[in-house]
Amino acid sequence: MIRLCYSNRMEELAAALGEALPAPGDAASLFDGPWLVIPGRPLELYLDIELARRRGVSGGFPTFTPAGLFARLTADALPDVALIERGHIVTELVAVLSDPNLAHAGDDHAAALRVLGDHLTAAGRAPAAVDRRRVDLARHLGALFDEWTMTRPELLAAWRAGDRAERPRPTTDAWRTVETALFAALFGPGGRFDRRGAAEARRYLTLDRFLAEGLDRSWRPPDAVHAFGLGRVTPGLQLALARLGTRTRLCIYALNPCQEFWEDLPTRPRPLPSPSSPSSPSSPSSLSYPACSGVGSVAVHRHAATPPRGHTATRPHRHAATPPLGSATSMHGIAT
Repeated sequence: MIRLCYSNRMEELAAALGEALPAPGDAASLFDGPWLVIPGRPLELYLDIELARRRGVSGGFPTFTPAGLFARLTADALPDVALIERGHIVTELVAVLSDPNLAHAGDDHAAALRVLGDHLTAAGRAPAAVDRRRVDLARHLGALFDEWTMTRPELLAAWRAGDRAERPRPTTDAWRTVETALFAALFGPGGRFDRRGAAEARRYLTLDRFLAEGLDRSWRPPDAVHAFGLGRVTPGLQLALARLGTRTRLCIYALNPCQEFWEDLPTRPRPLPSPSSPSSPSSPSSLSYPACSGVGSVAVHRHAATPPRGHTATRPHRHAATPPLGSATSMHGIAT
C-alpha cells in the first residue's frame, strides 16, 4: 500500500513523519524498524535535526537514497544480481575511454567517436591531462546514463534491443551519437556489463530492466518504508515505487507548494469551495494528483495545519480519486 502525504511546508512533513515512526525506546523496532529513503545528504541532515527537536532523539533507522534502497533490496534477495549504480557506470566508462581502438570502430559510429580523441587531448597530450579529462567525461556521462534509467526507461529498452529508429543519426549530432555508441558499449548485448557479469558469475542489470523481468517479486522489504522529500517522481522511479508498494506499506512525504505545481497537471479555472458548505470527505472530486496517477487509487484526506502568517482560514477537507493502476493507495495532505 502506498500513502502520499503532501504539504507546502517542509516542517509539517517532518512532523507527519515523526508521528508515523515508532516511539523512541520501542524495543520492537530496534532491529526490525522502518527504513527511511531520503534523496540527498543535506535533506537528511535537516530531517535529523527536525526529528531530534520533535522526538528528543533521531537516528536508529536504516537510511538510503532511492537508488541505495533498491540496491539493498536486490542484494538481500538476489545475491547473484547487482543493480547498476553510477559508480559502476563511471568505472566501465573509464575503461572504454581508455581503449585506443575505440575511435577506429568499423561501424557507422566511427566518425562521431573520433570527437572523443579531440576532446581528450584538448588540454594537451600529456598523460596526466588526458587522464583528467577522461575521468571528467566518464563522470559526466555516468551521471547522464544513471539518470536515464529513471527518466527514459523506454529509450534505454529500445537501444538495448538495437532499435536504430530510436537512435540519433551520426550526421545530426556527433555527441548524441557518441552517447549512443558508449551506451551500447556498456549496456548492449555483449557489452562491458555482460562481460563483467560473466566473469563474476552474476548479472548486472539496470533498474528498468530488473523490473521488466519481474525480479522485484523477490524483494523482502520491512513492514514500512518512509520516503521523505521526493520532489520529482520520474517514470522509472514511479514504476519502482509502485512495485515496492505492493510488498510493504510505503509512505511518501512530498513537498507540493500548490495543486497546480505539477507540470503535467492542466490548470483550469474552478470556483473556490464555500466555507459554509465544505466538501464531504466521502464525496468525489474532479481533482487529480499526477504524483500518484501511475501507482493506484488515491484517497485524499487533507487536514489543516497551522496557517502561515497572514492567513486566517484553512481549506476544507477533500476526497479525490484517480484511475487505478497498480496498488491501492491512500493520500494524506496537510493544507495551509
